[in-house]
Amino acid sequence: MIWIRPTRRRSLAAASVVLTLLVVLLALGVGGDRATFLAVVAGFGVTLWPGYRAARNRRSRQIEVTREFPETVDLLCICVEAGMGFQAALDHVTEHTQGTLSAEWRRVISDVRLGDPLASALATMALRNPTPEVRHFVASVNQSQELGLSLTPVLRAQAEHARDTRRLRISEQAHKIPIKVLFPLIACLLPALLIVVVGPAALTIVDQLAGD
Repeated sequence: MIWIRPTRRRSLAAASVVLTLLVVLLALGVGGDRATFLAVVAGFGVTLWPGYRAARNRRSRQIEVTREFPETVDLLCICVEAGMGFQAALDHVTEHTQGTLSAEWRRVISDVRLGDPLASALATMALRNPTPEVRHFVASVNQSQELGLSLTPVLRAQAEHARDTRRLRISEQAHKIPIKVLFPLIACLLPALLIVVVGPAALTIVDQLAGD
């Protein structure tokens, strides 16, 4: 089977859509200029939609991972403090949690069982999920394992850092709400306010001018 690059596949799909739609529209009696315009617009839609959908899914996935990260690291910290090894703690956490991040931990465990070193599996996870929390967590865990340090203080610090980061992010979003609400209020209320306040005066002026 011949391998075709994704960008070339999208280009071929867009060209096919443009030609097919152009033939159909011309067969239905649509004017040449209008049919060409509609076909080109459809071709652009076919080209741009997959990239937009992928970016949207990637953003949604990163939001889910960021939201689930503090609780997951807390569970890991509790398990390690109870005497479990890091991989055993991961097994325990994945058995009792659900979600995008839990699926990522399962994939890490699967990679390790297939022979991939834990540090490499975690680094690959950070590449799949390039959020600041995951990158910082992976770097700290791999460094502590290389130096032979205890994971308990590292996991505790990571959990506290994740909670502080989420608290700060929520605070920033709360401060942005008045600004986001301001423009809809201006767009919806200002015209009505102008009609109520300026309308009677404008009608009075018009009547006076008409009377003169």
